[in-house]
Amino acid sequence: ALASARAKSRMLLSLAPAAVVSAADTAAAVTPSDPRQLQWEDNCVYNCPNEWIDDGACDLECNIEACHWDGRDCFHDASECFEQPNGADYRGKVDHTKSGRTCQAWAEQMPWHHTMTVFDYPDAGLGGHNYCRNPTGRETGPWCYTTDYPEVEWEECDVGQPEKCDASEPSLLSSAQTRADGLIPLKLRE
Repeated sequence: ALASARAKSRMLLSLAPAAVVSAADTAAAVTPSDPRQLQWEDNCVYNCPNEWIDDGACDLECNIEACHWDGRDCFHDASECFEQPNGADYRGKVDHTKSGRTCQAWAEQMPWHHTMTVFDYPDAGLGGHNYCRNPTGRETGPWCYTTDYPEVEWEECDVGQPEKCDASEPSLLSSAQTRADGLIPLKLRE
């Protein structure tokens, strides 16, 4: 229930244009005695509560420099190392396709509407970033939706070849992993 409420809150905040909902408007709408009131003035930006940073979910609203790229949640410290032949464990930062097209953020539904979300693929490293991933485990490797609308919906990415990773690599420590039933940080592989 808590994860569902947080997801709804995040969706509403991400859909609300800054001109329509301001921190002052939101603060005025919540009474000071309300224990759920967010402390907007202490946040890095009005739509990224401090509780969302380093919480195990890569939030599009927090994945900006002012919020320190959502802490470890958005894979900014991850290496390019991956081991599976299909790249399903790739957590690097390639953000363009083989032909050079820019990737669409996984948390966005424009320009392409899709079902490859963190809720449908909780262990795939998706979220508020546009790095190449392979959520379905396609044999051809990591890919992404492109921003090239209406020409090319998705395309494969060149993320290099799999190799044995050093256990100290940040990709194995992982920046974050989300699960549909709650937010759980990824643990070290044994």
